[in-house]
Formats: sequence, C-alpha cells, structure tokens
Amino acid sequence: MNGEPVQMNRPTESTFQQIFRDTKRNWEPRCKKESRNWHAIRAKDTGYEKFEVHGRLTNHVIDLEKRRCTCRFWILTSYISQPSSSRISCVHACTTLVRVNKYPEDFCHKLITIKSYKETYKYHNNPIPGQLFWE
Repeated sequence: MNGEPVQMNRPTESTFQQIFRDTKRNWEPRCKKESRNWHAIRAKDTGYEKFEVHGRLTNHVIDLEKRRCTCRFWILTSYISQPSSSRISCVHACTTLVRVNKYPEDFCHKLITIKSYKETYKYHNNPIPGQLFWE
C-alpha cells in the first residue's frame, strides 16, 4: 500500500466496557420485570448455590455454581453475538440472581471479560493464507 497504516478490524477495549456498562444499567429493571411470574426457592445445599424456580406451568433447577439451568437457555455469551441486547437469556437465572442480589457480570464466561480480551490481543497476529496453501 502507499505507506499508510492498516486499520485493524477488531473490537476495542472501550467497546467491551460499553457492553458491560449497558448490561449493568439495563439488567436490574429487566430482571425485576421478568421475574414477577417466577419464584426462586433455595435447595437444601450448604453453599446457597442451587435453587428451584417455580413458574405457572413448569419448574426449573438453577445451579449458580455451575451456571446451569434445566431450561438449557442460560447463555451469557449472547453479549458477543448481540451486544445491543445486553441481557441474561434465561428468566430463571434472572429470578435467582434477583433473589440473591448478584449481578450478571459475576456470571459471565471467562472468554468475555476485559482480562481475556487483553490477553487475546496483546500479541500481533499475522494473516495466514487460505487452507488451499497449507502444507
């Protein structure tokens, strides 16, 4: 090219911080609204990590330690694929987190944290040719 620096197409740290800031701001009202029809009851575990969430037609089990719900819809990686939505996908998780006064960023996968972002982009990655040219 003509001596101009190449613009990198990758998210910046400020983009990541904005996603988390929006999440924190929008999370609480959404969770409170959606959790009205559900009721979280603590299971008899010693760590205060397992809950039964009762609703109109079904019940689900939430394990906060393992970050799992029996509805199999608790996917916190939706921050990456749909950053504008900034949400917890599972209403059962919302209900439980409201009950124990915790925030979604405490339950994000390690791959979508600022620390992981910095680790990923601290080195320069050279482009590689297509698979046709691999040996």
